[in-house]
Amino acid sequence: MDRETREMSNEFKVKNGISTPLVSLNNLSYSSSVTITTTSTNATVLYSFDGLIYGSGKFLIQAISNGNIHNTELLVIHSGITATAVEYARIFNNSSLFAIDVDKTGDTVRILTNSASATSTKYIITFTLNKI
Repeated sequence: MDRETREMSNEFKVKNGISTPLVSLNNLSYSSSVTITTTSTNATVLYSFDGLIYGSGKFLIQAISNGNIHNTELLVIHSGITATAVEYARIFNNSSLFAIDVDKTGDTVRILTNSASATSTKYIITFTLNKI
């Protein structure tokens, strides 16, 4: 499948089956949001994107659990081999609800979280991805 076909057929899905349409911004970047809920402290994929199409992204991640709220903002880039992120804004009301990591597996860049507890944590991820 050539690159142009991949861009046209690219559909974003999260682990729990929610599919979200992308909003095109001048055909250079795309924005959308997804929601995922987890009850695990193990690494969980919050979001992933195709590294052949997108080179960088900005993510606003909000977590809510038992009346606690935690927001962070993250910039992600990849070199084609590895993914790198910088978490440059973080705020929470009582204690941190999660830690963030990124990786690249094959052509896929993943945003991973480790929740601080096994209680239900709802994540809302709003993002903008920039094409290569």
